[in-house]
Amino acid sequence: MSSLTQDIQTVYSLRKSIRDPSVPAAVLASIETIHRSVRTSDHNGWKTVDWRGSSHSHRAPSKPASNRPPHHAFGNRSSASDETVAASTSTDNRRTAWNETSDGFRTPHQKYVSKFKKTSEKVEDTILNTILLGKLNKFSHSNYNEIKEFITTIIDSGQTDMMKCFMKIVFEKAASEEIFCPLYAKLLSELSTLYPVLLTEMANLYTQYMEIFDEVAEDQTETYNEMCKRNVEKKYRRGYSQFLAELIKNNVMDTDTFLKILSKIIGQVEANTAIPESTKLIEEFADCLMRIMKAIRVDPLKQDENDAIGLIRLTLKGEIMARIQPLSVRQPEMLGLSNKARFTFLDMYESIQRF
Repeated sequence: MSSLTQDIQTVYSLRKSIRDPSVPAAVLASIETIHRSVRTSDHNGWKTVDWRGSSHSHRAPSKPASNRPPHHAFGNRSSASDETVAASTSTDNRRTAWNETSDGFRTPHQKYVSKFKKTSEKVEDTILNTILLGKLNKFSHSNYNEIKEFITTIIDSGQTDMMKCFMKIVFEKAASEEIFCPLYAKLLSELSTLYPVLLTEMANLYTQYMEIFDEVAEDQTETYNEMCKRNVEKKYRRGYSQFLAELIKNNVMDTDTFLKILSKIIGQVEANTAIPESTKLIEEFADCLMRIMKAIRVDPLKQDENDAIGLIRLTLKGEIMARIQPLSVRQPEMLGLSNKARFTFLDMYESIQRF
């Protein structure tokens, strides 16, 4: 009997030590800190939501017991409660997706941008292109003054990058949209009069665009994309030639640059006249030259608008005329010179004679 009593006392003492463990105060403080953190934060991205909704007091009243379905274990739960839960969850999701400010306005969370990706320069270029293209895509006679005022504001603000971007886009669009070449040339002429710094940027672009008149030998193994790119550049040749002609009319281009471009085009023709496969190429260059020559032809109904055209005409009567003359006659060794190209050069030669 005594042994049984001792066993019972031993069990009691063990239960007491388990119920009232001796835990250090520092450990208890850490546990309490963890509990507070758990209560005030999300759980792995999941937010604690009251399943009854934030306004369960507006819940629809329960139906009388007599109207409840007979074999439904949760027949006393109102459908309005589920609707409230859905509305509460939807509201929480919307609040998570938007930051609400004190004045009631909502702003979206900032998008994640990798710190390892250097995109700042490209993003700025894209923004500039978007703004300027949005204006120039609508460029016409009706909104000419509006676009000009917009560009003037940019230049006055001293935004050099935007000014360079504008010049580049104008050259690209003028080369690809021949019908608007006169309008673009007029715009550059008026702006360069107000801001001579534009002439420096145009000189840089003249040097870059002169490369489109370089002819690269065709490769039988070239890819489809390379062929398409080459065809686009060929289309730019005609458009850019038209743009140069309009710039000459508006006294924007300097004489030396103009004569260098003429000399380069004629040089490409001379280098390919003996190649039978270069027939189309020579016809293309002849068309480019004709577009430019039309800008400086003598018009008996008009006086020369600027001295540059007069100086160019005098220069053409010298070296350029001597180089065009052999291209205007039939010669057996010029296998790449078609009749179409030859007559085009003959027309140019006769035009120069009338200067």
